[in-house]
Amino acid sequence: MPATVGGRDARLLADTGAAATFVSRAFVDRHGLVEEPLGKPTSVEDVHGNKSLVTTMTTQTLRIGEARLGSLPLLVADIAGFDVVLGFPMLQSLSPRVDWRQGTLEFTKGLSRGERRRAKHNGRERATPRKREEEPEPPDIAGIPAEYRDFADVFSEKEADRLPPHGERDLKIELEEGAKPPQGPLYPKGPRELQELRRYLDEMLGKGFIRPSRSPARSPVLYVPKKDGSLCLCVDYRGLNKITVKNRTPLPLIDKMLGLLRRAKVYTKLDLRAAYNLIRIAAGDEWKTAFGTDFGLFEYLVMPFGLANAPGHFQTVVNTIFRDILGVYVVIYLDDFFIFSDNPADHTKHVREVLRRLREHRLFCKLSKCQFNTTEADFLGYIVTPTGLSMEAEKTKAIAEWPEPRSIHDIQRFRKFELPEAAKTAFANLKKAFSSAPILRHFDYDLPTRVETDASDNAIAGILKQEHDGLWHPVAFYSRKMTSAEANYEIHDKELLAVVASLRHWYQFLAGLPSRFGVLTDHDALKYFATQRWISRRQARWALHLADFDFEIHKTRQGARQPRRCPSTGEPFHAR
Repeated sequence: MPATVGGRDARLLADTGAAATFVSRAFVDRHGLVEEPLGKPTSVEDVHGNKSLVTTMTTQTLRIGEARLGSLPLLVADIAGFDVVLGFPMLQSLSPRVDWRQGTLEFTKGLSRGERRRAKHNGRERATPRKREEEPEPPDIAGIPAEYRDFADVFSEKEADRLPPHGERDLKIELEEGAKPPQGPLYPKGPRELQELRRYLDEMLGKGFIRPSRSPARSPVLYVPKKDGSLCLCVDYRGLNKITVKNRTPLPLIDKMLGLLRRAKVYTKLDLRAAYNLIRIAAGDEWKTAFGTDFGLFEYLVMPFGLANAPGHFQTVVNTIFRDILGVYVVIYLDDFFIFSDNPADHTKHVREVLRRLREHRLFCKLSKCQFNTTEADFLGYIVTPTGLSMEAEKTKAIAEWPEPRSIHDIQRFRKFELPEAAKTAFANLKKAFSSAPILRHFDYDLPTRVETDASDNAIAGILKQEHDGLWHPVAFYSRKMTSAEANYEIHDKELLAVVASLRHWYQFLAGLPSRFGVLTDHDALKYFATQRWISRRQARWALHLADFDFEIHKTRQGARQPRRCPSTGEPFHAR
């Protein structure tokens, strides 16, 4: 029979065998209805014996004929053939006239206020939704300056945990024509991992961030340990990313953003909380994010980490929201916001406007990572003060800390052995030249780019290069000593560690490049990492980081000079 849900035409079925009133998942997605997670997901079974899990509800005004039922909770479920199923508790409250000959129902009245309360209660008997407080519990406001405390909700963890509504900022996942959905394996898991997996699924289902799936795609999941010993779930989206049409939206130019800060005197830094989870997956594309677990197949309703286009899409979202003030008094790099002003009075106004827009668009900050009203703040690895910028010492640390040669072995790594005083001076000058102009070039997003990496027994290193006039010039150096655990890795993982660490170190340059960049390594097996069917937990964690980059691994030519080997085999990195 005809009906309306939230003012939208809907096909309705009255079912005395249904224990609650349901709305179809397709109807909710088609019209972008706002959903709320259930405090306790509930299993339902249709007349054919098919079971599914209900994890969300939507509160909408329901009208049937001339009867207006008011604002009622509708459980969101997979329903075929109808948009709404009117269950027995609601029918009992409405008591419609039944014409058995014609097979019709006539609703002569709506619900009184008391009946609506009872209907809401009856309709929720199968599942108790998480209570929504009339006033959200405010976060600890001790760290928020008094002039911004009326925006305390922008720093609320509870608010950030609510499922965001559909809108123009949803992430669309476009696949290459003719591409087959990925079919990842189900990795074996121990008892502790299974317990953590169940906890993660319950938490994400409770928030409404994921739901059970019938997708033809399946990406594998596995757990990797964090530094504190806890476990982190990783979805291996390498298969999906390989067939995804890439979003070439460039990330902001670091030099340009930093140049805007030179005349400012006061700063505030804001860091968004779980930024990607604040963006919905476009309706109809959720199936592409499906991941297989020991407890079934699930798909994300919010943007997960590890998707190839996530960084570029998120940057587009924040650029759109703040377009008219970008570069005027705020610069944004993904989830890092930096507000700058000439004086404290203007700064307060600027920060309040940014917080107002964050509230309006339901973007939330992590208070512990924010800095307010300061004359010195860190931003993208630089220290910003009214007197200028201080660059990270680590950018050229590997070269600057090359020790003075002490043996023939050290000299053989660098040049023919001669070490009079003049040679010592020349060595110091050479180190200085390597880490300063004119050898080091400024990064240019329009030039061909590559990263050369290497690993020794105890250290990893990389060089960021760009092609100028047919020659590859260094832009920056990176190296570090391996931890004791990393030093025990197999050679394949040591070489892969060098790639991962180098790309993460130069994230601001490499993520969002307009074209694919190359990674040169002398370990041939790394070329096949993107297509390996089975990967270790460690490699899964690395794959999550590598998903932000569009690159291709190449093996260096046999016998080719590899200047990157110097930092990775430098004396300070070897066990004594």
